[in-house]
Amino acid sequence: MSYWVIGGEYQDTSFKTPSKERALEQLGPFETYKEAHDAWATRAWATVDSCMFRYRIFKDDFDVNGDNDVEPPCEDTGHHPASPNARPKQFSATR
Repeated sequence: MSYWVIGGEYQDTSFKTPSKERALEQLGPFETYKEAHDAWATRAWATVDSCMFRYRIFKDDFDVNGDNDVEPPCEDTGHHPASPNARPKQFSATR
């Protein structure tokens, strides 16, 4: 399986329509999710100061206009974030 990082500047924060000034970037293919995540992190942090940029990781059978980007498993529980068993981390206030 291959992974791709696709993204760039969009017209607004709905992230539906790319900016007219720039084409979306397509990075990859990457053999592992970790390689794709590293590329994603590099691009995401490079554009962190602009809310109009978004980068996503897709599997090799992606549809860039669809909603099929890959979500990593939650690192705290090992569950996928959308899993019914995934729970938010509980914090307790200490003084």
